[in-house]
Amino acid sequence: VLWELETLRLINHFEKSMKAEIGDDDELYIVDNNGEAQLFDFTGQDFENKLRVPLLEILKYPYLLLHERVNELCV
Repeated sequence: VLWELETLRLINHFEKSMKAEIGDDDELYIVDNNGEAQLFDFTGQDFENKLRVPLLEILKYPYLLLHERVNELCV
């Protein structure tokens, strides 16, 4: 049960952190095999600040990367 709660919390945080709207002058993109995906609501430093804690948590507990969706969002 704890595994499900932790992975769901991380997934929600990552997805929420990558979704609102920003102006056209500060656009961030994630480029992967599926093409480009624009990140909304973040400049470079804002994006880093929002994801610092979840990424540090994953570095401290790397077994969280065994969850496919957490792994995908982290990469």
